[in-house]
Amino acid sequence: MKGQVHLPIDFELYDEKDDDIFLWDDYGEIKEDVKDAIYLKPFFSHLFIDDGLYCIVWWNDELGYWCGETYVSWDYVHTYIYESLDELADEFLKDYNRT
Repeated sequence: MKGQVHLPIDFELYDEKDDDIFLWDDYGEIKEDVKDAIYLKPFFSHLFIDDGLYCIVWWNDELGYWCGETYVSWDYVHTYIYESLDELADEFLKDYNRT
C-alpha cells in the first residue's frame, strides 16, 4: 500500500557501526541487527539502489507498520506502508523494475 506518510522529524539515521546504515545486505537479505535497532525506536535506515533511487525505512509506531519513503532523483514520490520489510522491499523493487 502507498500513502503520504513522512518520516518524523526527530528520527535519526541508524549508524551504530558507522558504515552499517543499510537495512538490506548486498544479497537483498534483511540485516536483523539493523532491523532490531530501528524497530520501535526513533531511527531510520535505507534501501538504497543508486544515487537517484532510494527509500528511507522506519517503523511507524502509530500505524503499526513499516514505512518506506521513496525518492527518485532526490524528489519525494510516495511512502510504502507494509506489515513486513520483505513486502515493502518487494513492492519497491517491482515498481522500479529492479527485481
